[in-house]
Amino acid sequence: MRSNEPRPIKVLALSATSRDEPDFMLGAEDLGHSVVKKRLHAAKTLQVHAVKDRTGLPDLIVAKARELSGKIIVFLSSVDHAEKCASMLRKVMKSSVVTLTGTMRGAERDTLVKHPVFSRFLPRPAEGVALQDGTVFLVATSAGEVGIDLSADHLLTDLPPFDALAQRLGRVNRYGECEAEVHVFCEPLDAPRAVNSAGGDEGDEDDARGGRNDDYSDARYFTLALLKSLPPVGEDLRDASPWALRSLPREARLQASTPRPQIPHVDEMLFDRWSYTTMKDPLPGRPAVADWLHGIAEWEPPRTTVAWRCEVAWLSEEHLGLETLDDFLWDYPLRSRETLSDITTRVLKHLEKVVQRDDEGVLSAWLIRHGEPAALVRLRDLVEAYDAKRNPSLDGATVVLAPAAGALHEGLLDGNAEFDQAVRYDLGPMEAERLVSESKEEPNIPSGMRLVRAVKRRLEEEDDTPVWWRLYTTAERADDEGSQSSRKELLLDAHLQRTEAWATLIAQRLALPAPEQRALAQAARAHDLGKQRRVWQRSIKRFTTPPLAKGPMQPHQLGHYRHELGSLHDAAFDGLS
Repeated sequence: MRSNEPRPIKVLALSATSRDEPDFMLGAEDLGHSVVKKRLHAAKTLQVHAVKDRTGLPDLIVAKARELSGKIIVFLSSVDHAEKCASMLRKVMKSSVVTLTGTMRGAERDTLVKHPVFSRFLPRPAEGVALQDGTVFLVATSAGEVGIDLSADHLLTDLPPFDALAQRLGRVNRYGECEAEVHVFCEPLDAPRAVNSAGGDEGDEDDARGGRNDDYSDARYFTLALLKSLPPVGEDLRDASPWALRSLPREARLQASTPRPQIPHVDEMLFDRWSYTTMKDPLPGRPAVADWLHGIAEWEPPRTTVAWRCEVAWLSEEHLGLETLDDFLWDYPLRSRETLSDITTRVLKHLEKVVQRDDEGVLSAWLIRHGEPAALVRLRDLVEAYDAKRNPSLDGATVVLAPAAGALHEGLLDGNAEFDQAVRYDLGPMEAERLVSESKEEPNIPSGMRLVRAVKRRLEEEDDTPVWWRLYTTAERADDEGSQSSRKELLLDAHLQRTEAWATLIAQRLALPAPEQRALAQAARAHDLGKQRRVWQRSIKRFTTPPLAKGPMQPHQLGHYRHELGSLHDAAFDGLS
């Protein structure tokens, strides 16, 4: 970010495969430490195996894996290859195989730490887990490369760019406790344009190979060359210890690393628009933050997120009334433990299988896209309307399915999996945060919680007694707009005085100059003045004086009034500006 701020943000980069000079380095004293030396020189003997084409990778890797014993980790860049490899191993090893992919639902991925096989790869297994004996296999995609402390006895992998391969190597013999075998399987690779012996004009070849995607292929080519330059330790064997990797030339490592994604420029205006968290409608100039967090990698295909909610089966526009599905999701947002993500083309194939089983076309779905209103749709219409060029509605979107759709097997999206009563599709709210209940009677509000939303519905047409769906949340939560569901009355004047006192204290603790301290205190005193308007008070069902600062909000009664703008007006006329 380019900024002229007097106190600019400072960033510290911590990465095992930094492209630039790392901020954190091992000094001479560190390198002499016995534990550090043991890990840096951990024995990892690497052998490269030639493969005719990538389609045969799972078969060859499984054949080699069965020759090894102990804790075996298999890395594959393709989810399809990983699933096929795991399936083949299970036919032989049965319960001694576990998978870890980025396509798993968050809840199932989190429970892996208690899996008898997965726990074998952890330095400290979870308490009470009965570890699987004998040889075990962990089959993973890039999801297993970072963010988790795993250590295997042997490693089998396809060939990714160098930075990813270095991470995978860090998941074998991590503590220098054995002599690990590393087997890398690679198909023939085309030489990069710059070193292509054919010479001449290669522009047509570049176009045919897909532009930026060519950079990814080149990185793999240079990675293979780096592996061949590692110190030999035997016939066709190389030293792949961390110490040997450190000795590789920095420029060569950068050349063999994954191409840098395009990082868009960020400025204060973008941060300002991203901070408008209470504005749920599409806002011009407020793009999705993902491109700034992860960069734009043109070689990566679009992805789609999938989740399951019971409400998808019955929630209609009639139930929502004057509000929208976005209002509903604002109160009851999707959590990472509820979702899984996969390449859009793979998600589409699974959804097509679900639609084929839906003979009567009764399955519904929610479609959530950034910058667009969330929509209640028929699943068949959603799938049939998708077109990668003309209507890429699934690209970057979230699709929420009803449990009746099935399509979930062991935490993975599976269009062939029909509804199973034993599977928990809708994970529901976490008991410590939210609570959903359905009843015909008026319930007592659970202790420490407040009612956020109530929806009246009927389960059967012949039964006229309404069933109320109610959502509660803990009283101290802020991300569900406490001002809309507060249980206690808070007078507006008391709220402004309290905010002013805290702002004054913060300014003093920061030792700000006197004019800035006064400005901050005045801003705090005026920030909610716009709530004293009758239109805002009516929206929280307050029809008497004095005005309140919080209450059960009904946004549709605001008539597009923004209390922030009202606060600006009142502050100016009260002489606070």
